[in-house]
Amino acid sequence: MNYFSVLRKLFPMARKVYKDKNRFKSVVDESMRKSNKVDLFKEISHELRLVFGLLKDYRRGNYRNIKKKDIFLMLAALLYLLNPADIIPDFIIGVGFVDDLSVLAYIIKKLKDELEKYRIWKENARS
Repeated sequence: MNYFSVLRKLFPMARKVYKDKNRFKSVVDESMRKSNKVDLFKEISHELRLVFGLLKDYRRGNYRNIKKKDIFLMLAALLYLLNPADIIPDFIIGVGFVDDLSVLAYIIKKLKDELEKYRIWKENARS
């Protein structure tokens, strides 16, 4: 599967979410709830928390050291996660979330350096 082309199709919706602070927040919150319920996502839970934290800090204006394109990519991945009728429908027990996991793992790998910069920023902000 070409993950980038799948996510690219979601960019128009990601842009709309980006422009609407309430929708932005609800997409992140709903994605957090959904990923917490699925055991399969425990494999990437640390990285997912970084994605969620980065998006929340970005929305609040606390963290801006990232390109908008990367924010759109993360939002597109969360929109994919929230779509129950994606490539492998979520209702198929046992495999329904495998494509969601692979899309999120792709995003985490692609944005590895950005997530690391955010992690360091977050640690320094706490100090």
